[in-house]
Amino acid sequence: MSVKLDKLTKALREAIDELRAEQASIDAKIRALAESAKALGGAVGRGRKAAAAGEGGAPGRKKPKWSPEARAAAAERARLRWAKQKKTTAQGAGAAPKKATKKKATKKKATKKKVAKKAPAKKPAVATKATKKKVTARKTSTAKKVPAAE
Repeated sequence: MSVKLDKLTKALREAIDELRAEQASIDAKIRALAESAKALGGAVGRGRKAAAAGEGGAPGRKKPKWSPEARAAAAERARLRWAKQKKTTAQGAGAAPKKATKKKATKKKATKKKVAKKAPAKKPAVATKATKKKVTARKTSTAKKVPAAE
């Protein structure tokens, strides 16, 4: 068992050494390219690759990992700050609250009210012989459909 572990650790170390050698060659290429860019008047790089190239650029900012307690505390501070700001703006930056003032009554111009015109009254429909026949036919047809109670 220990022989297998020794072989495995040896293989891992060799792989790590190969990767480090590869990384060193990449850093050398980056350094050479950065020097040629600097000679041409290029912008100064930032971060790990720029540091590997030997540039004086500041490293890129790493975002901090906040704990849940720190997040809750920051949220509480923000709530208090907004509440305080809301209160001061409502009072006019710390001044006493304003009293409600009465609005001055203004005279309104007399305007003529629009009177809705009434629609002309409809003439009563005159029953003709044809309409009378239709009405009686309807009455008789409904009467025929209803069965007589026995």
